[in-house]
Amino acid sequence: MLDAQIATTHFPWTEGGQPTDFQHDAADRMINMMGSEPLLLCGDFNAPRGGAVFDRFANRWTDCVPAHISTSIDPKLHRAGALELMVDGIFASPEVRVSDVRMHCDLSDHQAITATVSQSDGKA
Repeated sequence: MLDAQIATTHFPWTEGGQPTDFQHDAADRMINMMGSEPLLLCGDFNAPRGGAVFDRFANRWTDCVPAHISTSIDPKLHRAGALELMVDGIFASPEVRVSDVRMHCDLSDHQAITATVSQSDGKA
């Protein structure tokens, strides 16, 4: 059994993935709301990996999507076509182990993410 909070988000969208004050405020509220309890946080962050808002989450929890995966946009189904933007994610606290992360196309305008989640020993 996983002893952790599980949360999902559809974070505020911005033009071109550029961070806004509203996104930063929302990130502050989410980080504060989650506290220090064991956590698995996933969803559409509408903030590209490597950007200021995404990094706020990555600095607090582990970004569990492997770095070699460079996009979560489905190139066939997204209205803008193929975009190299990793805007969806899975973040976890040290107490949660995430493995076997896979991306799946042909379901939505964003790729679906699946993973195996289990209890960790809490050591990074």
